Amino acid sequence: MKKKTVVAIVTMTIFVLVAVAVNWKFSLLSNLFPSEDGNAPNAPSVEAGATTEDSYFDNARYSRTQSRQEALALLNEIVNDESVDEETRKNAYAEVVSYAKITEGEASLESVLKAKGFEECIVFLTSDTATVVVAADALDGPQSAQIFDAVLSQTGFEAGSVKIVTYP
Repeated sequence: MKKKTVVAIVTMTIFVLVAVAVNWKFSLLSNLFPSEDGNAPNAPSVEAGATTEDSYFDNARYSRTQSRQEALALLNEIVNDESVDEETRKNAYAEVVSYAKITEGEASLESVLKAKGFEECIVFLTSDTATVVVAADALDGPQSAQIFDAVLSQTGFEAGSVKIVTYP
């Protein structure tokens, strides 16, 4: 029974991570292919003075938050379910703590990158990788180095675990 519940938690976690990735990719695609009225489908409305980058980054943050909330709700159900064995509840609680650390790390990195001059950016962390999306047509060497330095110093990841994506 214990092995089945651990497998169930691991499987659920994988599904949630896939859902986060799909939501992120969909939010990118929805902004690349606007609807006939010029607005991206299901994207937040663009107010006067706002740019497409604002919509993409706002939409990506929203999708990330929604996916996390759904995952945390499922994990909290397991943690609070008295009928679930103690080991499974501990594993679910560890996942909740992991999500909290990842969320804190993303917010911290986004703040550091904004302080370094990258006004619009979003960071996606997993336990061993980081993807940073910045609003730019291209990055020069020093800009890329600033991003890598911030990510590596904040996370302790290896350089090969960091991906930088520009979004024009």
